[in-house]
Amino acid sequence: AWYFSVHWKPILDEKFKELVLTSTDSLYRVTYDDLDVNLALGNVTVKNLVFSADSTVYRKLEDNKKAPDNRFRIAVSKLRFRNFSIRDMLMNKELYLKNIVLDTPTIHMINEYHAYNDTASTEKSKPLYDKIKNILTKVNIKGVELNGVNFKYSQLQKDIYQDFELKKVNVKVEDLLIDSTSISDKERFYHTKMVDIEIPGFTYKTPDGFYKVDFEKLKINTRNRNILLTKVAYQPILNKSAYYKAKGKGGSYVAMKFDTVRFESFDFNRLLRDKKIYATKTQLKNGSL
Repeated sequence: AWYFSVHWKPILDEKFKELVLTSTDSLYRVTYDDLDVNLALGNVTVKNLVFSADSTVYRKLEDNKKAPDNRFRIAVSKLRFRNFSIRDMLMNKELYLKNIVLDTPTIHMINEYHAYNDTASTEKSKPLYDKIKNILTKVNIKGVELNGVNFKYSQLQKDIYQDFELKKVNVKVEDLLIDSTSISDKERFYHTKMVDIEIPGFTYKTPDGFYKVDFEKLKINTRNRNILLTKVAYQPILNKSAYYKAKGKGGSYVAMKFDTVRFESFDFNRLLRDKKIYATKTQLKNGSL
């Protein structure tokens, strides 16, 4: 314990923070209160971790028209790494982990629109492996669990601020691999063999204040390539007379409800790349319009 505190712990601390800086092009910083390490078991616990964007760096990126629309702040009281080989990481530049567990993390995603991001860039984005290969040549994590995530999304656009929150979201990731070939592996989605997301009941009010969207549960699985929503509803907040009085003009008064909405053979990569939905089959069950 004494040897680790004097020799290994500062090195691990430096490598961890360097990896975050390098993999995010210096946009993000990570802070925490302590690293608790059990060398015999290969377990590491990071206490009160905060991962956040550096506001000064972000504004400089905006000045150079290179800032991303989305930025994140992640806070977790305990981040646990299991079966972690410190020697492999420091000596061989290879990181192997059995699993990572984040209990009740808070994730805040801020979306700030920049017109220049609508234009196709001639500057090719560097793959994650190329960013970290001088620090780590291989990362393999068999499992990642995010339990009871509290997620908040905020949108900043033309001095308009709006947000929504998701509570108690559960996320499981299987077989995360980052090396020289994983990005081109068609069996993987963003370096992973599977991402499974479960979101409980949710209500979202549209920006104009006239409609709301509800569902009881949302399940997403990238390996099975399906999305399932239960008890889905899109309906006006006001009754008909109040709706047309508030709207002040004609138009449709739409209400839709379905017990089940299912997308099969869903293309998650094209959703992220093109911001469009591609699926070979869509099922709407027991609905009304």
